[in-house]
Amino acid sequence: MARGTAANAEKPTSLPNGKGAHHNGTTTATGTGPGKGQKTDYSRWRLRDIKGVQTWHYLADDEAAKEWPQSAADKYHLGLPTVR
Repeated sequence: MARGTAANAEKPTSLPNGKGAHHNGTTTATGTGPGKGQKTDYSRWRLRDIKGVQTWHYLADDEAAKEWPQSAADKYHLGLPTVR
């Protein structure tokens, strides 16, 4: 079957902001994303881009969030203010 057809396409999931951005839902560097039905803290989401592959990571603790600050791109995609 041809690449990119409906039969082999991944189903995207939405970020907590509901904007339809993709998030891989896998284990992050410091834990997993929040459970079903729980609200997330948008300030803990980080977007990683490695060779064009973008994955969202939810940082579970304050120390991890401090070590990996949000970029303007992270904030933009989450609908957060990008200027101080």
